[in-house]
Amino acid sequence: MEISAPGRELAAFTVELRALTAELDPGAGWFAAFARRAPAELETWLAGLDLPPWDVVADLVQDLACGAGPRAAREREERLRTGYAAAAAAQDGRPAARDDLLRRVGLAEHAAREAVERGHRLAVAEQSARSAGHGQEGDRLATLRMWAEDDGARHRARLAELHARAAALSAVGAGRTVQRTGAAPAARGAGAPQDGADGPVPATPPPAAPARGARFAAATTVESVPAPRPARAARPRGARFAGLEQPTVRTTGPGRADPQAEEARRAATEFTARMLRMRTAGNNGAVHATLCEAVNGPPGRLPLVVEAMERVGLDAEIATLLWEAAALPPGPVAAIARALAESGRAGQCGQLLRQGAARPSSEAGTIAADLAASGRTDEAVTLLAALVRARRAADAVGAALAAPEVTPYLLRAARGVSEAHHHAVTTELRRAGVA
Repeated sequence: MEISAPGRELAAFTVELRALTAELDPGAGWFAAFARRAPAELETWLAGLDLPPWDVVADLVQDLACGAGPRAAREREERLRTGYAAAAAAQDGRPAARDDLLRRVGLAEHAAREAVERGHRLAVAEQSARSAGHGQEGDRLATLRMWAEDDGARHRARLAELHARAAALSAVGAGRTVQRTGAAPAARGAGAPQDGADGPVPATPPPAAPARGARFAAATTVESVPAPRPARAARPRGARFAGLEQPTVRTTGPGRADPQAEEARRAATEFTARMLRMRTAGNNGAVHATLCEAVNGPPGRLPLVVEAMERVGLDAEIATLLWEAAALPPGPVAAIARALAESGRAGQCGQLLRQGAARPSSEAGTIAADLAASGRTDEAVTLLAALVRARRAADAVGAALAAPEVTPYLLRAARGVSEAHHHAVTTELRRAGVA
């Protein structure tokens, strides 16, 4: 019997996917993580019974890059991307495609909410364990929390993909209506979606490959793996973000309020109120986009936004805000960490830096060097200590290879973790010729 169109396209993509996994080490990297955490789903995808989310494909390509090199990975990714787009288009051409997409959207939204709630519970438990002096338990809970945050990030990326496909179907339906009636649909802007609405999207290509390396690169040493990041929103602009674009908050002297500082606080309050309205209305996608706007704004404004969010009980959203901030390039991460520390938010600064330890060790070294150069040596040590806890000593010394000036802080951090860690890091530094 001839295979149906959707089946042909999916079968062709599955051939490429199997060829990719045949070249991977099943006991290492992303492939091992998926086999351990989602064995049934992985079996379904490799059997050609369903199309995997694109983040899974991108992560398997990253595994290939580690073994075969970036050029081979890029060539393979292009073939997979073409096959993925064709398979998705074929799936979306079925009569019940829109209902199926909406069902998947509902499941992804539920899963994303559960991941946020699980991450919040684990963060509270981790803090309690560390306060009670149970460092090992705190480390275990921190790893579980990172997994919960990774899950949430994946579900948000998958939601964006599903919404794009559903919107493309709607656009096709509208185009058919135009052909039948001669009436043109109302024009919509080409920028970010308005609150509660989906913006216009192209047909069904997979999302662009995410910037890799920011999350959980040491997948073989801890249960933490990089998650695809949603596209970053542009810096907030317009009247509703007035005051959020100023780079610093200044005071004019004792007892005198700086108008710019007051305006920044007012803008942060209004910004948070808008986010609270979205959350109350259940518009989770718009909430996440708004968080990304705040993260991509001036670092000096972020503590004001966090303060305003605390006042209205958006604690879970603060955790997501810091998670998004940790995925920024090294320079902005260091700037946000400084802003949080200088505003007296040591706990949130530490949370941000501990998440940053999942980056490649070279990037962690760059951030630590930036912090130390600006006098924030304690924050540099916090980041490096998290790096030492999460990675093998041979990996952790990559921070000093990228930024030799952080070597004394790396040693200080390792000693703070344990004497065994200090010995291991010292040995690897000598082996690398750094110390």
